[in-house]
Amino acid sequence: MNKAYSIIEHIWNCRLNGSSLDFEKEILGLLLQQGIKIRQDDGELKQINISMPTSIQDAFVIGLRYIKKDGTQTEDHFLCRRDIGPDAMRLEIEPHYKKRLEFRLPEYRGTHKQQVSFATRNADIGYATHVNTISFYKTNK
Repeated sequence: MNKAYSIIEHIWNCRLNGSSLDFEKEILGLLLQQGIKIRQDDGELKQINISMPTSIQDAFVIGLRYIKKDGTQTEDHFLCRRDIGPDAMRLEIEPHYKKRLEFRLPEYRGTHKQQVSFATRNADIGYATHVNTISFYKTNK
């Protein structure tokens, strides 16, 4: 099993169980371990999403949603599959910049440039979620 998948699965389960895990630190740390750095120049990270695709099984997608300097939003996607096969050169987490993931997994069409309202955050439930997505809002540290 893909080690990165196990870590994301643990983070997912901790969130569902109400754990006090530092989700932002865990996700960004995992991406960094995979050689993936967050945007520095054009965008401020506002939201981290973890979702389960519906068109493939045993996978997670990490989405990093940024507000760009021009005020628009963009989300960078990273696909992690449980079984990545025997190819040792294959990445545990595959970056899918721009609209690449939208072409590979149809349920993600429109998400790269989707404009979301951060005002919908609900203090009673902690974070806005929907069926197969958990969202974490970036904290100002």
